[in-house]
Amino acid sequence: MVVTTIPIEWLQVAAYTIPTDFPESDGTLEWDSTTLVLVKAGAGGKTGIGFTYADTATGRLIQDRLAALVVGRDAMAVTESWNAMVAAIRNLGRPGICSMAIAAVDTALWDLKAKLLELPLVTLLGAAHEAIAVYGSGGFTSYPVAKLQEQLGGWTAGGISRVKMKVGRSPEEDVERVRVGALCDAFQVSLSAHCAPALHLHPCCAVTRVRHLEYFHDHVRIEGMLFDGARVPVQGKVYPDLSRPGLGLEFKRVDAERTAV
Repeated sequence: MVVTTIPIEWLQVAAYTIPTDFPESDGTLEWDSTTLVLVKAGAGGKTGIGFTYADTATGRLIQDRLAALVVGRDAMAVTESWNAMVAAIRNLGRPGICSMAIAAVDTALWDLKAKLLELPLVTLLGAAHEAIAVYGSGGFTSYPVAKLQEQLGGWTAGGISRVKMKVGRSPEEDVERVRVGALCDAFQVSLSAHCAPALHLHPCCAVTRVRHLEYFHDHVRIEGMLFDGARVPVQGKVYPDLSRPGLGLEFKRVDAERTAV
């Protein structure tokens, strides 16, 4: 296939806030809703999608600062757009909201490129694995034993065989959780993806030294609600759908409208 320049014609951003189905918390924070900032980019009759879990201010930054930088650039030259966005936020600060905004746009552009080439994103990036092992998000301090059993029990039906533990809020909670062996995590040499499994699946399958992917309940639930094509574990692993181009996701616009902000 001969690749030619295909200008990015438009870029749109929206935000959706979804209440949790269970009180969520970790060692430092509690929350009862999660906001997903969605980016769509169009070129050559195709639409790429990307998203991030962030405040609505992230969407405003994309709309005000990044969208105009991307439109008109070559959809095949994703790194060029990324460099332009990084340069544009120099005086705003690189981490935090700026990084999340750039990530959402960058993801949409990679999805768009793969769709224009009619390839799964993992194929475009260069597959190193056919699937990624997952671990559950049962370590949150608000999760009772029943919630952990729900995740681990799924293993017999092809679900999850491991969960993540996080340090709790009081020493009493932590006595049974902290082990000396956990210090080895500080010296890990493999990649482990955190949250947003629908976004991480294809890139992780293209990374040689990847360990596993977090099947974070809150994000798994949201991605299943808002996107067709979100994958589920089979015998503890998640496989990308190679029959679909890009990330393999399609946005459920009608279903998402009631949560729009």
